[in-house]
Amino acid sequence: MKLAVKVLVFLPLCFSIALASGLTYRQVRGPETNQDVTVTAQAPPQQQRSYTVFHADSLLNNSKSLPGREYHNYFFDFTYRIPAGWIVEKSEITLKRNKMATVHVKPQGSALTAETLKITSPIILLNATPVDVADRERLGLPCVSISVNPAGPEPLSLETVKKSLQSGESLRQAHAIELLSDPVELTVHGRTFFRKDFKEARDGSVLWNTYFVTSIHGGVLIVNFRANSKEELDQILTTMQTFAFDTSQSTP
Repeated sequence: MKLAVKVLVFLPLCFSIALASGLTYRQVRGPETNQDVTVTAQAPPQQQRSYTVFHADSLLNNSKSLPGREYHNYFFDFTYRIPAGWIVEKSEITLKRNKMATVHVKPQGSALTAETLKITSPIILLNATPVDVADRERLGLPCVSISVNPAGPEPLSLETVKKSLQSGESLRQAHAIELLSDPVELTVHGRTFFRKDFKEARDGSVLWNTYFVTSIHGGVLIVNFRANSKEELDQILTTMQTFAFDTSQSTP
């Protein structure tokens, strides 16, 4: 009697495991007439992309550090003079930081140009630091970084910058980041930028952070200065006056 109970319990358990494992249960039947059965199923049409995906390397390969300590990006056509005693990060390290970054080009099949580009993830174009802290996996301070980021749903303006800062206030407080003043609109060599200044507490020290933001084709260009002190930051901020787009580009 006990053996019969065990068998009755064991059979449903095996059946449940078979179903959970994706196995098909088929009842054994007697001989049947062989018939060829053809089932035709139409696969759902795949949604075709309206864009082509390019890796971020394409944007970095269009840049060069020129004699006289200048960095020039040929794709976006701007020049920035590196601070004295500083060096541009090696391209292989910058590429590693951008390992997963891609951009979209519309319409599909088009060449990658400023007009067809759409930035879909943050991409570092340049990292520069003093010679003694250069080429580290973790970027040392002080430093200047130039990157392109996806554009927001609204055109870049002083109002949209303020709105973005307001929405991020709780997150900044959680990370001990203080907005030092309201953002300001300014012009650098005929180009409109929006400046934002922050102070950040980290590991018992204070970091100073300034962003200059402007619109470009396909996204937003960000120039970021970071330093260990206010005095150090003020010194490297003077190099922003060397940042210039080609005069043939119109101001957004």
